[in-house]
Amino acid sequence: MLGLVVGIVGVLWGSQGALQTAQYAQAEIWNIPGVNRPNFWARLGRTACMTVTLGLFLLVSTVLAGLVTIGHHGDWAVVGAALTSLVVNIALYLVAFRLLTPKQIRWGDTVPGAIAGGTGWTALQYLGGVLVEHSLRNTSKEYGTFALVLGLIGFLYLAAEVTVCAAEINVVRARHLWPRSVVQPPLTTADKKVLSSITLEGKRRPEQYVATGFHDGNEVNTRKHTVLPP
Repeated sequence: MLGLVVGIVGVLWGSQGALQTAQYAQAEIWNIPGVNRPNFWARLGRTACMTVTLGLFLLVSTVLAGLVTIGHHGDWAVVGAALTSLVVNIALYLVAFRLLTPKQIRWGDTVPGAIAGGTGWTALQYLGGVLVEHSLRNTSKEYGTFALVLGLIGFLYLAAEVTVCAAEINVVRARHLWPRSVVQPPLTTADKKVLSSITLEGKRRPEQYVATGFHDGNEVNTRKHTVLPP
């Protein structure tokens, strides 16, 4: 009994650490200044909400993905389950981006990334189910366990990459951060926005003043510290 309690507490503590890191990543992606980021207790509350939400969504999504890839079902059942799983995953990403992102970011700004992330996550679930059903089912116990662990590590890595790229899509679209120059100079308007937001992100106190600017010939254009609007 004690081992079970310790295990549950360890899992909950580890999950809140992962979700705290996810909140930090979202704040970095959106270049939210330190002074405007939520404090520890606010982040902890968001983590609790996200843990419950993530568990419910993943349970439904995984069951639907398993229905598609494991067993024998009619074509319409498979198509319906796949589409439902896709919708559930998109909703999961939409809620996750909202809960993990500081309140300055609007719901509408997270929709494109939610669609991209939900689609990518659905594809990963489907490919994972196919791999287990057709490649790992007949392996020996030792090699099957080894392959499953390596596959899980790869799955988590790809899922993290999909999530970060989806969040970047939100930022680029909301702030019109394109086109970007491959080789500088000259800097495009989007380049200047990105470099300015990175500098302005450094504000840590309300009384602190942060500004950034660029030389345009003999003229220097500066921007005062503000939370960059979408």
